[in-house]
Amino acid sequence: MEVTGTMKHRKVEYQKEGFKVADYWMPPGSETYVRLTPVDRQALVGGKSKL
Repeated sequence: MEVTGTMKHRKVEYQKEGFKVADYWMPPGSETYVRLTPVDRQALVGGKSKL
């Protein structure tokens, strides 16, 4: 992930790009990253889960 001159992550650009099904995420209540499934993606798009 790119960082700014003050060492902050450049999240806005990534938020504008969206995400792909091949991405990984940490589901609520989990302590590990897992591959984002179509069901997970739908939950995120539908507002039932947050990144």
